[in-house]
Amino acid sequence: MTQFKFIHLLLIIALIFTLGISLLWFFQTYVPEPFPSVESYSILLIYLIMVSITVAVFKNTNLMFIHQQIGFRSFKLKYIYIAVLASISIWAFDYFYQSQFLVNDLSIDAYGWRGKNNNLTIAFISTVVFAPIIEEMLLRGIFLQTANQYLSKFWSAFIISLIFAAVHLSWVDAVPLFMASMFYAWLRFKSNSIVPAIIAHILNNCFTFIYYLLLIKVI
Repeated sequence: MTQFKFIHLLLIIALIFTLGISLLWFFQTYVPEPFPSVESYSILLIYLIMVSITVAVFKNTNLMFIHQQIGFRSFKLKYIYIAVLASISIWAFDYFYQSQFLVNDLSIDAYGWRGKNNNLTIAFISTVVFAPIIEEMLLRGIFLQTANQYLSKFWSAFIISLIFAAVHLSWVDAVPLFMASMFYAWLRFKSNSIVPAIIAHILNNCFTFIYYLLLIKVI
């Protein structure tokens, strides 16, 4: 099993926090409207930190080896089918939870989201493709593997899911995010790879992206 030690986990958190604050300060001070977006640079920064920490841990600069240690490993085909079916279920639960249980007007969220994203192509690439990959590498890759060396699979998944829900800074989405993360963690443990979780995560974000476009009548 990949042996990321707790100190490496703390180091990643510290680096992301410190460099993230520095990056935001830089953009606000010198690049008020960075192209393509602040999120794109943040995603790239987190990726570079993960790769650098993995190189330091394993003393190996081979990119294929590095990604294998983070969680890109072979898996059985059935987990792709499970990921696809689960992503539909997760999205449906999220929709029902917000529209029926919370009685939340999703069109307001959609127009608010559109106001923050002038370029829909860049928004799609960053939020539907890159963000799920980076989040799974970090949370269900390094963080989950590290936590599981000290805790059971359940408690590792539980803590990571709390973090996953918290970092999105949305109490409305907290329950669906937590449930989705628990499934992604289960999929990660069962398949021994983060790829099925990445597929499920991408599809879930894609469904939301398309639904928002339908609400604001772009498609």
